[in-house]
Amino acid sequence: MVARADSVLRRRAQLQPASWTEAWGLQIEPYTVVVRGDGTVVAKYEGVLAPEELRAALDAL
Repeated sequence: MVARADSVLRRRAQLQPASWTEAWGLQIEPYTVVVRGDGTVVAKYEGVLAPEELRAALDAL
């Protein structure tokens, strides 16, 4: 459903990149990053993710 809505909005030119996504070179949002206390990136997710996916990444810390 999310992908379909995204597709419709893009066709209608209603989705515009945010300045911060362009500044960071991100092609999609939301963009979720899980980072250890030492600064190591342990997981990255583009787009919407399920709560279970995020919980699994956090549990792996």
